[in-house]
Amino acid sequence: MANKKAGIGMITIEAKVIVAEDGKIALEEVNAPPQVKPGEHDAIIVIDGQMAGEKRRMPITFSAHDIGPWPDNLSLRREDIYGNDGR
Repeated sequence: MANKKAGIGMITIEAKVIVAEDGKIALEEVNAPPQVKPGEHDAIIVIDGQMAGEKRRMPITFSAHDIGPWPDNLSLRREDIYGNDGR
């Protein structure tokens, strides 16, 4: 990997990609922002979304039990729970 040159830092460019059966990635033609100089650049491609063939799991649901409001004098300070020993 080439050394980073002083300059603009990281820039996000959103684009559509097509992944072929053989795994090659084709990137749609997009215009780079004006602050990106022409030439070769290192890039990282992050594929957004679930992987092909992966089934989405149903979210876990937890039942809620209403036990009413917390007592007015409830203290959750460590010292009040464990005493001066800390445990």
